[in-house]
Formats: sequence, structure tokens, C-alpha cells
Amino acid sequence: MWGLGVSIAAALGVVAAFTWLASRHALDTVLDAVVAQSGGRLAFAGARGTLTGRLEFARIAWTDDATEVVAEDVEEAHPPGFHR
Repeated sequence: MWGLGVSIAAALGVVAAFTWLASRHALDTVLDAVVAQSGGRLAFAGARGTLTGRLEFARIAWTDDATEVVAEDVEEAHPPGFHR
């Protein structure tokens, strides 16, 4: 019976993790962490979507003392077989 309880708890944990990853909050949290890790050099604008689905960005920019790289209207495509 103890094994069943562990299995149920693990399944609930997976469902909870997937539910969070599919939320807008997860996307915002990850993007905030990426920007912080870059020291503010990387910036995202107009992020739409979720970490488990399609992602779109109005603008992604990398700026440092000597370089500026900008990508606009960016759509992230999952690898084949990953789409829901």
C-alpha cells in the first residue's frame, strides 16, 4: 500500500509541475531569470505563450558595450514530435 501512495504522490507532482510550466507565471519567471543571468544585457518584449506550448516574442535584444543584436517577431518552434 505504501508503494501506491508514493506512485500517486509522484503522479500528482508531475501534474502540478506540468500545470505550472503551462502557466504565464512560469514563462515570466524563466524570462526574468534569464535577463538577470545576462546582467540585463538580454531583453524580451511582447512575450506570449507558455513553456509547454508555442512561444512568440515581439522583440528579443542583446546589448553590451560594443554590440546590439535585435530579433523582432520571433516564433519559437518545438522539435518534431514535441507538439501537443
